[in-house]
Amino acid sequence: MENAAQRALPRAREKGLVTCEVAGELLVYDLERHKAHCLNLTAGLVWRQCDGRTAVPEITRAVNVASALGINDDAVWFALEQLGRAHLIDKTFERRDSRKLTRRELINRAGIAAAAALPLITSIMAPSAVEAASCLPPNAGCSPTGPNSSCCNGICIAGLCN
Repeated sequence: MENAAQRALPRAREKGLVTCEVAGELLVYDLERHKAHCLNLTAGLVWRQCDGRTAVPEITRAVNVASALGINDDAVWFALEQLGRAHLIDKTFERRDSRKLTRRELINRAGIAAAAALPLITSIMAPSAVEAASCLPPNAGCSPTGPNSSCCNGICIAGLCN
């Protein structure tokens, strides 16, 4: 008999996301949270299988067929936990034993050789417009370095942009 966790049907978020595949990785930008996520091959394949109709064992089989990575259900659960923390699936799912695996435990179970196939999601927060500016506004603290300072107008006097 299947338990509730084995019947979990994760659904990938669709709204408010922009995706782009680059060099085998999936880049996902969350327009609501202003965060960029880089999903490695394994995490990207798991995320793409989250259609709300596919259970974890079937996701595992589909990822292995698509990639020949040889991952197990533990790796899929690990990916789902990461995707949940990144808000890339509609809701989080509890593991069947309600104990979350660490990356170290997963590597120990899968073996060192399989570590490269483990799902990985790297996230960064997009800077605000002010943080992304390449120069400093008036009255910002500065340090003159040669003819070009970091001030927008190029003038740094007594440690302040003018």
